[in-house]
Amino acid sequence: MRTGKNHYLIWQNFFAQEKSNQRMKILFLKSLFLSCLFALVSCKSYAQNSSLTANEWINSEHNMVIKFYEHQGKFFGKIIWLKDSIEESNEPKRDIYNENPKLRSRKVLGSDLILHMEGKRNDTKWTNGSYYYFETGHTYNAQMYLDGDNLYIKGYWWWFKFLGKTRKWERLKD
Repeated sequence: MRTGKNHYLIWQNFFAQEKSNQRMKILFLKSLFLSCLFALVSCKSYAQNSSLTANEWINSEHNMVIKFYEHQGKFFGKIIWLKDSIEESNEPKRDIYNENPKLRSRKVLGSDLILHMEGKRNDTKWTNGSYYYFETGHTYNAQMYLDGDNLYIKGYWWWFKFLGKTRKWERLKD
């Protein structure tokens, strides 16, 4: 009889271990799935944040496109398309209102609109920069932040942010 009980206990122990192994497999698969899901979400948000320089941005009036680039740890936004880039005289639009007389003959297309923005490449907010408004020739203090596919750039006088204006730019889709 002893042999029969031992076989019974062995089989009972075997099935208990098998159920335990199934639970471990299910737990492992659940944690693997959640890890993969977390990695995908993290990669998407990383790609979205780092795409400030990888994408082109169009303003809300749809008459200007800028492209950001990094130089010496700061970010700049260059005008790469302008709806009215040609004057009536068939000449390229010039920066005639610039406060610096030496720069009044330069072309608006290809000039920097956003200057010296500070922040890291993967941030969603950049500060301590400047916004050059070529239609008046004035340069304003500026900051900007990214919200999904929208970039908001705020230009303001001195430190008075409440005297400023925020402009919305949209990420251009391929």
